[in-house]
Amino acid sequence: MNYRVYLAVLISLASLNLSEAASVYQNTFSSPDSLNGFTHYGTGSVGIESGQLRIDTTGFSARSLSLDTSLSFSSAYKPILSQNSGLISWSFNLANQDGAYNNGFSCILASTMADPYDLGADGYSFRGGGMVGNRMVIKRFDYGLGGGGEILIDITNGLGPLPQKGSFRITFNTAADEWSLFGETGSEFTDPTQVDTLLGRATDGTYTGVETKFFGFSGQTAGSVFVDNVSVDVVPEPTSSALLIIGAGVLYRYKRNQTRDFASR
Repeated sequence: MNYRVYLAVLISLASLNLSEAASVYQNTFSSPDSLNGFTHYGTGSVGIESGQLRIDTTGFSARSLSLDTSLSFSSAYKPILSQNSGLISWSFNLANQDGAYNNGFSCILASTMADPYDLGADGYSFRGGGMVGNRMVIKRFDYGLGGGGEILIDITNGLGPLPQKGSFRITFNTAADEWSLFGETGSEFTDPTQVDTLLGRATDGTYTGVETKFFGFSGQTAGSVFVDNVSVDVVPEPTSSALLIIGAGVLYRYKRNQTRDFASR
């Protein structure tokens, strides 16, 4: 192998370990205290059941919970998405149960307002249930969750109602304005931070340069939404100096091995 290719490959592999993910928020919803910091909007009920967040709605109502990330997330997370260097990752387990009508669920990844249904709210969400079939989408929303916007990633055969369960990881690459959706569905939850089945990718930076400091979950129409093992991480980009150090080390090892190979001929 040409040493330049060899060097590039090994630098890429080595750099994966340079930047460890900084966990900026975690919630296993193990007790009523897990709801501290959340602001509630809409009608319906919210509680902790069997170590999970449960959101219940009736009729055509909606119930949402919102966190102010500037207060509840660590300082490693920036409320303006583009100011985070590297990769932002949202992971969670989720299930939903239909009631009198098809139940819907949302994870509000980033919103300009605490109430995501406010007509002044803009941002990004992961939505499913309550639509045709088992459709799931990542959507940029304008004028609130019920307003306009653009579907960025559209999955026609996504999470169905219980007993099906889903484990999802959504990432945003700040360098490329790239959104990625990873997910697995089945009879049991898995560790959502380790889900690597890619379902779709899209590019959008419409609201990544403004303050979208609110994060949360919502249930819509009639039924129940269950959420667990929420984790938000920021993986910073490796520094150029670290890459240079690794590159020098890899090049040294390559040349040393080449010398040994020549000597053994």
